[in-house]
Amino acid sequence: MSLKTKKLYARVTEDEMKKIIKKAKNGDYKNLSEYLRDKVVNKKIIEYDFGDLNERLSILGDRLNHTVILCHRGVIDTVDMTSFLAEMKQIHKLVSDVKVVEIEND
Repeated sequence: MSLKTKKLYARVTEDEMKKIIKKAKNGDYKNLSEYLRDKVVNKKIIEYDFGDLNERLSILGDRLNHTVILCHRGVIDTVDMTSFLAEMKQIHKLVSDVKVVEIEND
């Protein structure tokens, strides 16, 4: 076992601190440091690759918002939602294909 000489400081709220301490006690750790090392150092990190999903959702939301504004102003009174529905189906496919990447801690 190596000597632990470095300190790590983090700011948390009172509520967060209570939760951290409670979890450490419930997990049968010797102390808070042991709990935090276990949760931070030994934990796998999971990242999600959403590709261009955010951009496509933003564009679709902008188009829909603009259409609603035109309806409220009385510029248009009917809307063909076919293109919106087609885009939503493509977005649904993208969501179901989201890649999960697990990163091992060194």
